[in-house]
Amino acid sequence: MRILCCPHLPGSPELSPFFNVLASRVLHRHAALGWSGLVARVASTAHQAESSWNEPDQEDFLSRLRTALAAGTFLPNSPLLVHAGDARPKLFACFAIDACRPLDEFLALARNIHNGMGGVGFSLERFGDAASAETFLAAVDEDTVANQAGRPRPASSAVTVPISHPAAEAVFARSGRMRTINMNLGISDSFMVRLSGGDPTAATAFKRLADAVHLTGQPGVVFTDRIPRIACERDAVFAANVCGEAPLAADESGLLGSLNLVAFARRNSVGAFALDEAGLQETTATAVRFLDGMHDLHYHASSRLGANSLATRKIGVGVMGFAHLLVLLGVAYDSPEAEVVAGNIGRLMTKAAQSESERLAALRGSFPAWRPVLGISSRRNACLVAIAGTATLALLVGTTGGIEPIFAHVGRHRVMECEFAILDPLVAYMAQAKGLDPVEVAGRLVGGERLDTVLGPILGRLLPTAIELSGEAHVRIQAAFQREIDGGISKTINCPARTTPEQIGAWVRLAHECGCMGLTIYRDNSLPSQPVSRLA
Repeated sequence: MRILCCPHLPGSPELSPFFNVLASRVLHRHAALGWSGLVARVASTAHQAESSWNEPDQEDFLSRLRTALAAGTFLPNSPLLVHAGDARPKLFACFAIDACRPLDEFLALARNIHNGMGGVGFSLERFGDAASAETFLAAVDEDTVANQAGRPRPASSAVTVPISHPAAEAVFARSGRMRTINMNLGISDSFMVRLSGGDPTAATAFKRLADAVHLTGQPGVVFTDRIPRIACERDAVFAANVCGEAPLAADESGLLGSLNLVAFARRNSVGAFALDEAGLQETTATAVRFLDGMHDLHYHASSRLGANSLATRKIGVGVMGFAHLLVLLGVAYDSPEAEVVAGNIGRLMTKAAQSESERLAALRGSFPAWRPVLGISSRRNACLVAIAGTATLALLVGTTGGIEPIFAHVGRHRVMECEFAILDPLVAYMAQAKGLDPVEVAGRLVGGERLDTVLGPILGRLLPTAIELSGEAHVRIQAAFQREIDGGISKTINCPARTTPEQIGAWVRLAHECGCMGLTIYRDNSLPSQPVSRLA
């Protein structure tokens, strides 16, 4: 298999090795217009949202947005890229829907959302027993699979159940057996107190969790007391969306967008890279204004979804390319310095997002569900910063997803039924900077040579793969971001096949101690099919 080498910094989507194959998903029926046509469509949609307000800097805002989109510096979630400009645009990626409605009504609503490229989250908290919960899960999974044909991307859902709830048995029974549903267990602070105190019932449930994750990579964990419970209805049940970065109330939705952090790496006066903090904050503010405007245009699948979503106007500005940024900054992913960088980025983005949302509220009104008792400022959006996994978006700009480490130095990717072998772009960039041929470097790595032998010990230290890092390193980077932002984070600890259930349990405990909102753990090759695998 030929190995693709792209020795340039991640950025313009049209330079990505995945661009042509992803065009059928992201450009969809507008493929003939190319990326510039997509930028024009999205900017036109933004102009439509802005037309209701008489802000004097409207043209400057739209110009900043067009520039960011063209360069891949900021990209909104995939449904918006595909459906911008439609008469009834389905722009949101994240949905939670109430599972208490009749099954046929639930399936019809989920189908509608899936057809618009949205992901569905739901809670089984109101189910009284495991049998009915398992029947419900099987029906949702079967219906989703049966209706995949014609969708721009395969649909998926996520279920959340408290670990001590009777329906948790359905999660344990179905973990690893669902084709389209990600399984999550909700863990409260009080459960963790009981676990630490030696409660045998909590210990048994926790061991079952660790054993299930070890065997199948599921369920994921959501620390339910960490969720910002801001909703139109005060007693609403919350559920994580597909990747966990947007916990939402039942029958509520939100949308996401991500900044490519590599785009904010600037060479300073001595030729070293540094973070452009001002640029990061300016683009964050642009993203907040843009995403907020989409709330006024999105075509909701039900009137209740529309009412609840407009009551909170939740958005999530996130990042991708964090691991690649660290390489440029000369910082190792598993170092205390990396935690400082992570915290600084989260803090800068939150400050900029809050400032812009407060500015918008002063001009356009606070989100309708806002009230002083919530303990947050009067602002336009209930939630502001959330970090998605950015699988498609990261491929589009050729960088690492979300805050994940580099997955492989040379990886085999399966995308849209096509397979590629690719030398990681930062490995290729650094190889070329050292005067080495990236193609030759890729061949040596696949042939079994270590990266530190090929590129030297310094770059070997800066370019570890996810599986080479300790679980503790994964958790601490996630926690450093989580302390500074109000939304969730899509994060997976990719760990070696030799990982034990006891290690998995220890990482879950550490994530809770460090303040994470949740996490996923995947033991290498615990499932027969992986979308990405390592060649080196």
